[in-house]
Amino acid sequence: MAKTASMKKPNLSAVTAFAERKQHKAATTNDNSRFPPPGSVRLTVNLREDLHLKLKIKAAHDRRPIGKLVEEWVESM
Repeated sequence: MAKTASMKKPNLSAVTAFAERKQHKAATTNDNSRFPPPGSVRLTVNLREDLHLKLKIKAAHDRRPIGKLVEEWVESM
């Protein structure tokens, strides 16, 4: 019978090192759809369909990405 490895809770330095490796990988990859640009974070929200459509129409009308509209809205607060 094989032994099962016990898992211990990681310490803060291990978690920080893991997060920094992920950030470095995101900054050096060419796959723009998988990782946000350096200095940015990915945001997921639940939004009513009618509001999502309104946001998409506004972004298309202004020829800007939805993310840019959201950034400008948050900065105006």
